Amino acid sequence: MSETIYQMLGVKPVINAMGNVTVLGGSVLSPGVRAAMDAANDIFV
Repeated sequence: MSETIYQMLGVKPVINAMGNVTVLGGSVLSPGVRAAMDAANDIFV
């Protein structure tokens, strides 16, 4: 099995117990972030 985009980025799994609240807020995504999100979107977590 190959490394996932999350593993390549060093992202550690987190259990969200707050529902749909985001502590980080929202913003316009940079092209690099958008590309990483697009790649991560292929993996169910």
